[in-house]
Amino acid sequence: MLLIILIKPMDISVDELRIPVDTNDDHKIKKEDSMPIDGASCLSHVYYSWMTPIIWRSFQRKGLQPRDIYRCSPLDACHTNTTRMANLWHEECGKHGLSRLIFAAMAYLVCLLLGYLSSTLFLKNLLDYIETDSSSIGPGLKWTCLLFLCELTRCSSYAIMYGICIRTGIRTSSALTGLLYRKLLTAGGTSSATIGETVNLFAVDMSKVFNMVHVMPLVIGGPVVTLATVGYTWWLLGPLALVGDLAFVAIFAIQFATARGQAEYRRRAVANSDKRVALMAELLAHIRTVKLYGWEQVFAKRVIEYRRKEIRWLKMCQYLQCVSTSLAVTAPLIITVITILVYTSAGRGDLTSAKAFTLVMINYMAAHGIRSLPIYIRDIVNGRIALARIERVLKCPERADYITANTDSPTVAIHLNHVTVAWDEHKESGQLSTTTIPRCLTDINLDVPVGAHVGVIGAVGAGKTSLLRTILGQMALVSGRVGLRGSVAYVAQEPCILNTTIQDNITFGQPYDPNRYHQAIRCCALGPDFGALPAGDRTEIGERGVTLSGGQRQRVSRLVRTGPHRELYDTDLDYRQLIDSSDDIMAANVEEDVAKDQLKDTTNGTITQSVRHRRSDSGVVTDSDSGDEACDSYSKLMSGRLMSDERVATGGDISWDTYLAYVKAGGGPLVTLFLIAWLALQAGCNSFANWWLGYWLAQGSGNTTHTGVAHPNQSSVANSILNNPDLSTYQTVYGLSVIVVVMTTLALGYGFTKVTLGASKRLHNRVFRRVLDSPLAFYHTVPAGRVLNVFVRDMDEMDTQVPQALDGFCQRLMVVLCNVGVIVFVYPWFTAPFAALALAYGLIHRLFRGATRDLKRLESAARSPVYSHVTATIDGRSTIIAYGREREFANRLHALVDRQSAANFLYHCSVRWLSTRVDILCALVTLFAALFAVFGRHSVGAPFAGLALVLSIQYIRFYV
Repeated sequence: MLLIILIKPMDISVDELRIPVDTNDDHKIKKEDSMPIDGASCLSHVYYSWMTPIIWRSFQRKGLQPRDIYRCSPLDACHTNTTRMANLWHEECGKHGLSRLIFAAMAYLVCLLLGYLSSTLFLKNLLDYIETDSSSIGPGLKWTCLLFLCELTRCSSYAIMYGICIRTGIRTSSALTGLLYRKLLTAGGTSSATIGETVNLFAVDMSKVFNMVHVMPLVIGGPVVTLATVGYTWWLLGPLALVGDLAFVAIFAIQFATARGQAEYRRRAVANSDKRVALMAELLAHIRTVKLYGWEQVFAKRVIEYRRKEIRWLKMCQYLQCVSTSLAVTAPLIITVITILVYTSAGRGDLTSAKAFTLVMINYMAAHGIRSLPIYIRDIVNGRIALARIERVLKCPERADYITANTDSPTVAIHLNHVTVAWDEHKESGQLSTTTIPRCLTDINLDVPVGAHVGVIGAVGAGKTSLLRTILGQMALVSGRVGLRGSVAYVAQEPCILNTTIQDNITFGQPYDPNRYHQAIRCCALGPDFGALPAGDRTEIGERGVTLSGGQRQRVSRLVRTGPHRELYDTDLDYRQLIDSSDDIMAANVEEDVAKDQLKDTTNGTITQSVRHRRSDSGVVTDSDSGDEACDSYSKLMSGRLMSDERVATGGDISWDTYLAYVKAGGGPLVTLFLIAWLALQAGCNSFANWWLGYWLAQGSGNTTHTGVAHPNQSSVANSILNNPDLSTYQTVYGLSVIVVVMTTLALGYGFTKVTLGASKRLHNRVFRRVLDSPLAFYHTVPAGRVLNVFVRDMDEMDTQVPQALDGFCQRLMVVLCNVGVIVFVYPWFTAPFAALALAYGLIHRLFRGATRDLKRLESAARSPVYSHVTATIDGRSTIIAYGREREFANRLHALVDRQSAANFLYHCSVRWLSTRVDILCALVTLFAALFAVFGRHSVGAPFAGLALVLSIQYIRFYV
């Protein structure tokens, strides 16, 4: 059902996915290389024990290598889930999607139920026992054991739910990647999506979809928690509890209102991000020209300007996120203070420690869903925006196959009969009308005999490339008929060069024929070039052939045409690109050798602006504004002087320097220290509010002088707090504490947003200038996909994930330290078990830290080839389609996505591996706090015992 929610509105039919893929790939892999989760036991699934070997391997070897990553499970493979995505609502809705969503949602509901049992029912019974004078210790131990068991079961439910969500998110993002790539190959000849938008779709939007699927079942927690809170607080305190419940409703309303604003600002930020990435892609594609003319500063100003606008909208989005998060963080305190103040002001004096701290705990439990709700809302909003962008691409019309398999005459290889064509963007906009369409070519008639060598010559913009694309079937046919006899080979103006060996570029997925291969090399004059290369034709060349000269790139691309056998050969070529100097005789020799030797028994059509290289043509077609004019031969064309000669133009830890660079980019050490001090103030104010409630309840009616945690069993504790003469003082301090907490939290969120996004902006500009100032050797050795990965996906994580992670980590660290301090203050003997648990946590974290860092690095490195493959496909799309190599390129993408998905899945599972073990340690913290409360009930009374228990249970809430 989850996948149906994502895909069904897109109206993608199975028939649209016309590219067949090989399913008989290397899924038959060795057992030791397969993903262990497929054969793991139930307990291993729950506690992620199957991850222990790779985590231990990272610890032993001081790092992981790409060969250490398990192979992607066949159940998570890209081609499997791409097909499932298209057929899900057709056949497998009830089998897979619905059951997985229900199971994940049920696991979360069990988690919520057990959370309420452990945090409210059992806590209240335990505090009621502490307030009694019973000498029996059995009931206290019973409630303690039940509290501990429920916490363990709740942690297991969380682990199950997250495991399902992670794997479903991996499958969904892989499937959408496969669908987008297929659409990239099967869509019309042109697309409304720019290069920047396309790269962003594969880089950023897929991560947003993964995050949305990851948190989808968690969204139900907010309403469930709200309803349960209303019912429980009514049972606990009566109708007056509804006043506090109204605060829940108000917080929900504010969060949903801010979510709408976040969505709008996020759309504007994404629009500027698309422009920035598109400009970066163009810059990397033409870096030689940019450096030759000294245009670095021109491009730098434009990229930085787009980045400035992007950061401006991201700041607005993050400020709204700050308001939502601040309300969520302070929600339990706000609701508790409002409820207790209204309860005591109404003259209800039966507020005992059991009731008060049970109310505190239930509000903390409810706030856990509210606290996470802004993050979930943000992820869902971002996911919906990403899905809308993906949907727009997937709804692009398919490439129309208007080419007929044969011609009217067996002696004619190419037949065009009254053909009128247009570019595909007019078809997409619904303008495909013979009266209103802006036509590229009108009423074209052309017959090319079998075995003829024909040249098409015309000025720039005359329609030569349009004619060739019409023959290839990559235009929108308005009227007429196009017929071809045989298969087609094609050489585009921009060479289609892949980031692999020269031999693989030449064979282009075809079987290796040594005789034809070496003959083609001789004809294209690449023998001396291969001799100068370190590994000959087995030398790996960079993306777009950056390690080759311009002439070498064109001759390698021409070898693709002469390598595999075809009946029809079409070339869209400027012969000036065949050579690197003014010796254009070489270009003519290359053409003569290819035409007379390799292609002597084929039909050959070449498009060019240069007339003098077409001596071998049996026919020449000139293209002018008024239409096509045919000449019988090259000599007749030259005698007519229709065109004048053109002038031929010539693994280790992240270093402290990295952290220091981030601190400096954020404003410097003083700003960082100020934020840390403000964070400590905010956490201290929060802990003070809870401590003040315990202190207030411990004073009772004020008839005793005992104000500490010792001697609490005086009559003052049992007396009504309404009789306390300082009641108004306690109420005022308690009310002011929540105001201070809200103000400090809002200021903290604003400061974090300002500092982190400022650091992101400055680091982006610094890295961009460093890359732009690098010599050409850098671009020859570093793939463009890796550079784009840094400026697209990594920058997006720095903009959105790093501020959230830093804010969450720092707040949790400070709250944990304050809570531990309060618990130790109440129970000094708690120091010993806490030190042991802290030592255990240190050992677990030491194992975990290296593995998760290595997995994140490997996942990031595995993303770059995916983006490189996508950009190479965009550049060479016409060539790929002309040669019919869609299947090979799709299979290549599936293999790259599977490699990235395996690393991504292992990374997220490593995080859950740590979380489940920390959850167990936190459950032990609650167990020890409860045991101290039971055995020390005669020395520490219910108010401070309740405070310690609430803080210990709150401690575990931060790690689930």
